[in-house]
Formats: sequence, C-alpha cells, structure tokens
Amino acid sequence: MAGLVRPFPPSLVNLTLEHLTAPERAPLPREFLSPALAHRHRRQQLKPSDAAYYAWPVQPSLADSYTSNPTRVLDALAALHEADMIMFEGSTFVVRYSPSLSGLKAMVLVRVPGGEAERHRLVLVFAWDPTDEQGQGGEWKFHDARLFVGGKGPDVDALPPDAGYATLEEAVAEEDDEDE
Repeated sequence: MAGLVRPFPPSLVNLTLEHLTAPERAPLPREFLSPALAHRHRRQQLKPSDAAYYAWPVQPSLADSYTSNPTRVLDALAALHEADMIMFEGSTFVVRYSPSLSGLKAMVLVRVPGGEAERHRLVLVFAWDPTDEQGQGGEWKFHDARLFVGGKGPDVDALPPDAGYATLEEAVAEEDDEDE
C-alpha cells in the first residue's frame, strides 16, 4: 500500500483555496471532491451558499478543538479572500497525515489573517482517493474544511488533536497495521 499513495502536493492547497475563497461561491469542480463529500452534497442537496457545503459536522470528541458552527468556516474563507491570495503563493503549509476508518487523510493548516481569526487556523482536509476518474492511480481530493480554535495563548501553534503523523510513511504504516 505504501508505494501506491503519493505525498500530498502543496500546490493543491493554493488551487483549492482559489475555489473555496471565490466570492461567487461557485461549486467546487466535481473532480476536486472526495467521493464521500460528493455523495453528501447530492444526498443533502447542498449548494455552495450553504455553510454545510464546505464543512462536515464536528465529531463530539473534537468539539473542544474545532468550531461546530460551519458559518465560521465561511467567515474564515472570506477573510482569506480579503487577504491578498498572493500571500499564499510559495507558502509552506503544515501538512499532517491521519489514517482513519474511512481512509487516509491529509490535514493542511492555513493561518487565517486578521483580528481574533489570527489565532485560528483553517484546516483543509483532503482524502486519498485510490482511483481517479481516468483510472490512472489515486489522488488527493478535498474532503472538509474545519476551523481549529484549540490553539490559544502560548499554544497558538498547537496542532489539532487529530492531526496524525508528520510523514506519509508513518500514517500509511499505521493504516496498514489497522487493516491487519
């Protein structure tokens, strides 16, 4: 399995942010969405104007770390749009990998500029989709946007509790152990 999963490409963050922060809130291109998120959009008939379009409900075990209000995720995306998006070009984002029952995830931390939001970080979650539509192997697809509010005071640079592993190899090894 480890040889099949490619590392998360940092350029995907900028490309995804261009779509997520667009003021017209057009739907994300279908090929950007994880299969689970695309299914959720269809099942619940979510539109880009719905706050829930971008963010899954927060699990109770993570309620102290992430805001449960999806409108705050939209506010964070708006703050990123108001900031000059050029500031993200060439940025280095913290990427962590997390194995889960639903598959491997890459979590990307993006600092939200301005005021109280400066203490918060948007966490973009990408899911590894083992087969792309062209059948040429897997790729990372957008799965969720969360607003991490757990890092406060001296812990402003703390990682979310579900941030997982710093390397893809560690996460894949953990996922392989869970499969056995």
